[in-house]
Amino acid sequence: MLLTPSERWRLWVLLFAMLMTGLLQVFGVSSILPLISVISDPRNVDRMGIVSEILDVLGATDIESAMVWLTMLAFAALVVSNILSAITSWFSFRFVWSVQSRLSTDVLARYMEHPYEHLLQRNPSEAEKNILSEVHVFTNGVMLPLLRFLSSGTVVVIIGIFLVVYNPLFALMATAVLGLGYLLTFSVLRRRIANAGERRVVANQARFQKASEAIAATKEAQILGRTSEFVSRYSVPAQRFATVTSLQQILAETPRYAIEVLAFGSVLLISMFVAYTSDDVSEIGAIAGIYAVAGYRLMPNMQRMYNAWSQIRFNRVVVKILFDDHQYGVAGTETYEQESKKIDALSGSIEIRDLKYRYPAAEEDVIDGINIDIGRGQTVCFVGETGSGKTTLAELILGMLPASSGGIFIDGTELSTTNARSWQDQIGYVPQDVYLIDDSIEANIAFGIPAGERDIARIRDAAQIARIDNFVETQLPYGYKTVIGDRGVRLSGGQRQRLGIARALYHEPSVLLLDEATSNLDRETEESLQQAIEAISGDLTVLVVAHRLLATRSSDMIYVLDNGRIINKGKYNDVVDESGGLRTVI
Repeated sequence: MLLTPSERWRLWVLLFAMLMTGLLQVFGVSSILPLISVISDPRNVDRMGIVSEILDVLGATDIESAMVWLTMLAFAALVVSNILSAITSWFSFRFVWSVQSRLSTDVLARYMEHPYEHLLQRNPSEAEKNILSEVHVFTNGVMLPLLRFLSSGTVVVIIGIFLVVYNPLFALMATAVLGLGYLLTFSVLRRRIANAGERRVVANQARFQKASEAIAATKEAQILGRTSEFVSRYSVPAQRFATVTSLQQILAETPRYAIEVLAFGSVLLISMFVAYTSDDVSEIGAIAGIYAVAGYRLMPNMQRMYNAWSQIRFNRVVVKILFDDHQYGVAGTETYEQESKKIDALSGSIEIRDLKYRYPAAEEDVIDGINIDIGRGQTVCFVGETGSGKTTLAELILGMLPASSGGIFIDGTELSTTNARSWQDQIGYVPQDVYLIDDSIEANIAFGIPAGERDIARIRDAAQIARIDNFVETQLPYGYKTVIGDRGVRLSGGQRQRLGIARALYHEPSVLLLDEATSNLDRETEESLQQAIEAISGDLTVLVVAHRLLATRSSDMIYVLDNGRIINKGKYNDVVDESGGLRTVI
């Protein structure tokens, strides 16, 4: 499920290449046998069947020339097998890193396309961890070790078959010593490695969360002189992460030293056994030589197999995390795949009928039975104290949250998850904190649109309507090409909000929704922005969420919310006169 059909096909090609590499490595090992045989007894040069025939073709008429050719052939076989191994490794790395790039992009895309209601239940640092860390762990800690395991396993099996054919008894003795050594290690350490892997995931999540909190709180922490506390909070999971990761590496490497001793001892024992049971000195040398060369190939590959198994065992929990994330994304986005009746630009009215909404796992409705009619071209304001439900109402109108009961009707068409995308295309949205990317003014107004597809004339028109064009064209060194820094740190609050308004107007919406867009500004800047908003209303339907009445004076209708209900409505003066409680938000 985590690999695409194309990636699965490439994986099969890689496995075939690994099989060929294993066969070549066996050929490299077996090619040393004739040379050892001739060195042990020069008379064997005429007793090697097809090898003797090849030497005759090459013109090796004496012992010296035969040994030269056999040496060259053995060396050539070794070089060719190593070159193929290097090429296979290169393709393996390319494959794994391409999967990482694609998979991390896919995880990010699924996260961003997931219903907003579900995203509210997740910590953003968890998504960052999965995208930036766990995908890397999956590809480099599961996929790459799996390829190494299969590659080395192929070599071990093929060389093992060769040794069995060459001398079954000695091959079984070597297999018993080395195989049982690794199997014993596997059985003893497997649970400990898996447990360490689970602890790594927990520590990694805590690392990302604490780092995210520390970075977000840097300014206030510096002012309060408490940066050390945030650093300390991060250092605890960072140390746990380092501990369990180093433990895995220690457990993966330590058995190698014991196995090397066993392997060397096996060669000595086999040689001694042959010495006691055979009178042929050349046989002793041949067997010792072939097992030494085979061990040269076997030992590193067996250690790589164990190391790969250790990594897979340690990181296997990541597979479940990414698979669950994949399924979570599929389940969350399937409702958007089929669009119902499309919602075009508002031409009649927005009707809100008996609207209720309750957050998942909550016990009470935050929006409780609201009924509102908003005509095209009207300016309507929703006012209330913090927690009154006005922002939730705005998110329902935006189509970001689905109604628990009742509904919102746009020109008679009920807003739902299947047509929310077409409705959102008709809305210009300005939040309380406009998010500005570390890019140019132009890129921030035409937000999310590639450079080659931006309409420069529309960008300038939107900036002019938002009354930020003069600042951009006269005070910024590169005009609309000026880079403004992360989150617009080089701009004032009013300038950031004006850019937000220009962004909202860029795609020529029929509805403009301002969610506390002026609440963080001083009174003078707020009044200036309010004048800009009034100037652009015209045929535009403007919905304003505010907690100060200053932003509502020119509204056609004001709705006062409290605990998810409308407790008052009317023009500015009527609402102020009739609602004494409203004075707390003036």
